[in-house]
Amino acid sequence: MDMKSVTYASKFSNWDALVYAAAKRADCNLVAQILEFMHQMGRLSTPETSLSIFEALFSTKPSARDYRPPSYASVKFLIRTLNSCGFPYDSRTLLAITNGFASLHMDDEAKDAEVMYITQLGRPGLIPPERLVSIMVDVARRSSREDTARIYKHLVRVGLTPSETTFAAVLGDSDQLPHLKHWERVLERKASPRIIAHLMERRAKANKSVVDLYEYAVSTGIPLSAPMLQLFVKPLLTLGGLEKPTERSIDKALDCYHNFVARLDSVKETSPSATQELDATRPTEDSEDTSEGVKEKDLYPHRATYQLLLRAMTSTGNVPKYLPIAVSLVADMRRFNVQLDSPSAASVIILLMHASPTPEEAFRMYRLIALPEGTSGKEPILNEEGYVGILDAFCTLPSWPNNIPSVDLYFNIIGDMRKLGIPLGPKAYTVILAQMARLATAAAHRTDNAAEAREAIAKAITRIHNHLNLNPSFTPDTALWNQLMDAYQRAGCFAEACRIWQTLFASVRFNRASVSIILDACAYARAYDMAVRVYGALLEVEFPMNAKNWNTYLECLCRLGRLDEAMKVLCLEMTGRSDGVEPDTESVRILLKFAARENREGEVRGRLKRFLPKLYHAVIGTS
Repeated sequence: MDMKSVTYASKFSNWDALVYAAAKRADCNLVAQILEFMHQMGRLSTPETSLSIFEALFSTKPSARDYRPPSYASVKFLIRTLNSCGFPYDSRTLLAITNGFASLHMDDEAKDAEVMYITQLGRPGLIPPERLVSIMVDVARRSSREDTARIYKHLVRVGLTPSETTFAAVLGDSDQLPHLKHWERVLERKASPRIIAHLMERRAKANKSVVDLYEYAVSTGIPLSAPMLQLFVKPLLTLGGLEKPTERSIDKALDCYHNFVARLDSVKETSPSATQELDATRPTEDSEDTSEGVKEKDLYPHRATYQLLLRAMTSTGNVPKYLPIAVSLVADMRRFNVQLDSPSAASVIILLMHASPTPEEAFRMYRLIALPEGTSGKEPILNEEGYVGILDAFCTLPSWPNNIPSVDLYFNIIGDMRKLGIPLGPKAYTVILAQMARLATAAAHRTDNAAEAREAIAKAITRIHNHLNLNPSFTPDTALWNQLMDAYQRAGCFAEACRIWQTLFASVRFNRASVSIILDACAYARAYDMAVRVYGALLEVEFPMNAKNWNTYLECLCRLGRLDEAMKVLCLEMTGRSDGVEPDTESVRILLKFAARENREGEVRGRLKRFLPKLYHAVIGTS
């Protein structure tokens, strides 16, 4: 025995010194024999003795010539011996074991030894609860299902409290219902709503069905949560690409939703104190993971679920079927204090407006959702984007007389935007002007009452223009003036279109779109002089016209019967420009189209072939 051993042994009895010496030699069998003999003789088993054993066992340096590290099997054997000999649990002894293995970079052995020591010598109240949970999580990650179940039962005996964390740990990466049922039996507890939701979310990410998990929760009485409902509904209503959900899928999602709400309502109906009973299923903010309840925020359907359902119903076009359901969903949202966001609110309003028999009823539906009673002073339900969507749907309702929307009702909605402080951008006005332009174009091709229709449209456009002029807080941008000018010219109001152009030109606020619109207006109004003045003014200020502007001017001249002048512009003025703009195939096609109408196609072809041979052959080769 070396001097160090003698020094250590001098602090204890001869028995302790003998055990220490045996451990120092790594003779685990001898250590066990001595401990058993001491136990038979009634020798007190103290923490100091167990600590000295493992300090000695791990004290030899790895650099020693004949060094052999302690094996897990030998340590396991000694721990079992400690248990059979009545040694108490000692945190210092456990630390000596784990640190000993860790110093040898034997991390797995350190973890296994810790589990062995705790399950053999541990007692309730001796090991911190959080440490037991951490050990269980690690065991589940590293061990088989059978070993995990066995160790779990041992850890429960020494103080582990079953919780959501341990349930999630033993499940590991599995999302299978049979595995869930297995662990429910082993852990002797039902899965919590969050465990079910966790498995459903895992499946959803892998694009696998969540139906059996949800139905299992329903059939076994596990409280349903909003995340579970959301995960069930979402795959039914969100398909890949541009594909819309079928009515069958929508109906299945709605059935699930209604059953979810019915379960909530049944609690209220059967309980004299419904609020207290619902509260009993809610974990508090500082509750431990052991709670099996549903968080308050997850008790009622989430806003995202309503958005999915409402948008899906809107997409079908089956208004008679889904309108009453949509209204009931909105009522549920208010009942459950679920705030509508702008996209879902806009979806509901559009659905209700299209289902309304008259524009006035559609307007009432808009205000019912967007401006409900009791919301004064609160944040608006719709944002600017939502309002633009509502305005677009409102002015294209099929119930408008002669398809012409009411300017007054339209601007009542804009007035609501202004009162609510919603940013009032040009889009709010371009929506109705674009619709007026489309109506004017359609009216021009009618065979009956075309003049009356265009006159009614022109009056509506004028009223819109007046609203713009009477709003001092709003300054139209160039795009909006262009839209107004285009609407006027399509409605046959050439003089009004010219006035807008002149205002834009004088204030240098026009752009290339403005140029194309006024030249189009000149063509259809057969206003050659005005077209030439516009063109001359653009040349004078050296405005950089693009190819579209030049082609619009060519078409304008052709429509006005000035084919020779258009030919001159094409072959001389558009060719060889310093700004890089050159005639293109569209330029040639315009000339050929109008030449054919005047029976001058051969003549024009000859000129084009002479002055623009490459473009000519490019067009002829593709025609």
